[in-house]
Amino acid sequence: MSSASPPSLLASLRLAAIDLGGSRAVLVFVFALLLNGALWAYLALRMSALPDVLPIHFNSAGQADRIGLRTELFILPIIGTLAIAANTAASFVLRSRERQLIWLLAGTSVLVQLLLAAAIVQILH
Repeated sequence: MSSASPPSLLASLRLAAIDLGGSRAVLVFVFALLLNGALWAYLALRMSALPDVLPIHFNSAGQADRIGLRTELFILPIIGTLAIAANTAASFVLRSRERQLIWLLAGTSVLVQLLLAAAIVQILH
């Protein structure tokens, strides 16, 4: 009697690479996930040093037009997580028909994380 062990992360990534048409596309999604994890970590590390209330949105003139609690900043990495999830789901749905679209979705996931990182840095500095 042998017990089946759960698949490893590496095996899951290999399966995803086959499903998405190549390991490089999966690596781009993994890179987006790493960037998103860095956003979460950066905010978590900076949270204790932030004031309870701070400006969280600025208008085109650079003036604060929304003040909020510091915990509201976590909406930014949440948006990033949702973007990765939506783009990954769309990639799995379209994997057999639109290979180029998978690359566009993967690249967009990375771009969203970079834009969110820029927004966080701008708000906190």
